[in-house]
Amino acid sequence: MIKSAKSSVLSVCASVLLVGCIEGETSTATEDVSGLARDNNAFPEAVASSSETSSEGGSATMQPVGDCRLSVLDEKLLAKLNEVRAQARYCGDSYQEAVAPVVWNCTLEDAAHMHSEDMGDNNFFSHTGSDGLRVGARADQAGYNWSMVGENIAVGFSSVNAVMKGWLESPSHCRTIMNEHYEETATALYLPSGSDYSSYWTLLMGRPAG
Repeated sequence: MIKSAKSSVLSVCASVLLVGCIEGETSTATEDVSGLARDNNAFPEAVASSSETSSEGGSATMQPVGDCRLSVLDEKLLAKLNEVRAQARYCGDSYQEAVAPVVWNCTLEDAAHMHSEDMGDNNFFSHTGSDGLRVGARADQAGYNWSMVGENIAVGFSSVNAVMKGWLESPSHCRTIMNEHYEETATALYLPSGSDYSSYWTLLMGRPAG
C-alpha cells in the first residue's frame, strides 16, 4: 500500500470469540503530520511515569492488570477510549449503545508494542507482522490468555485525539472500540526514524479467557 507521507492511514482487525481474526476495511484520513518530530521527544509523555489515577475522562481507575506502570500517554489513551465508550454513537449506519469502561492490560501492551515497533522498524503497514503472525498469535506470544481479541492500527497521527477521531470515523474501527464484550485494552505508539511514517499506533482490545 502506497500512501502520501502526509496522509494518516487506518486499518482494523476485529476478531470474534474463538473464531480468530477478521480483516476490516482500510481507509485514509487527512491529518497533516508533517510537523511531527521523528523521535520520542515529540511525545515526552510516552516515557513519563504517572500516578494510578487521572482526572481526564472521569474518575475511572487507571490501575493496570499486570506488572506495569502507565505513562502519561498511556493514561491519556485509556481515558480517551473510555470517554468514547461511555457515549452512544453511530459507527457508520450501525447504532452502538454506550458500553462499560475497559482496563489497561500490561500483557496486551507488550503485544501492541511488538507490532508497532515491527511496523516502524521494517517500514510496513499491515495486521500481518514481518514474521507472518497476526493479532491472535501476537497476543499468544506475549502470554495473553484470550477468548476474544481485536486490533486497530494507524500511522501518521500526531495526537491521541487525532488517532481516536480517525478510528471513530471508520465504521469498522469504531465498532471494535465500542464492542461491549471487550474488557481490557492497551495502545502502543512508536516513533521510528527512516520509515515512511512518523508514528505507528496499535490499539488492542481483549477479553480474557475463563
